[in-house]
Amino acid sequence: AQGKIIMNKKVKLLMDPVANQVIQKLRVYGAMTTTDILDSGINTSKATLYRKLDKMLAENIIEICETRVVMGQIEKVYQIKEIYITTQSSNDERLETVTMALMNITHQYEQYFQKKSADVERDKLFLVNYNFVLSDEDYKAMLAEILSVVDKYQNKNTNNAPNRNLYFISAPGEKDNEK
Repeated sequence: AQGKIIMNKKVKLLMDPVANQVIQKLRVYGAMTTTDILDSGINTSKATLYRKLDKMLAENIIEICETRVVMGQIEKVYQIKEIYITTQSSNDERLETVTMALMNITHQYEQYFQKKSADVERDKLFLVNYNFVLSDEDYKAMLAEILSVVDKYQNKNTNNAPNRNLYFISAPGEKDNEK
């Protein structure tokens, strides 16, 4: 059904606030146990975290990279398996992933602008588009630098500070990228 986007389990999971927090923590810290994830300040119960981790495992978003025996209990260590639009998915699946992510962002803006208290200056809302003509190596290096700066502030938790979302999207340019 061309033009019809059906939200699959993976996309729904990637849009889930708890799953998204888990992905962010794993991206910053690499591999983590459930205890590590809970101690990192994630806003959920232990039971909910276990359910989300099971769903994320089933959808190949995360994987178990190690198991340990701690005081007679098996402790699993999780890491991200795939968080990008992948070569394993079809173009239809890739389009669905991008569309659902953009719809989620649009929904967040709709909720924000429906509030009488919306103040774009106070809340530092912006939308910027940069166009780069860089080699793959230079582009990869630039992204690594940007992410290292973001990671530095990712886990800084200032008391009474507002919650903010910062999105980075890498999209094709106007010129045909095929060689």
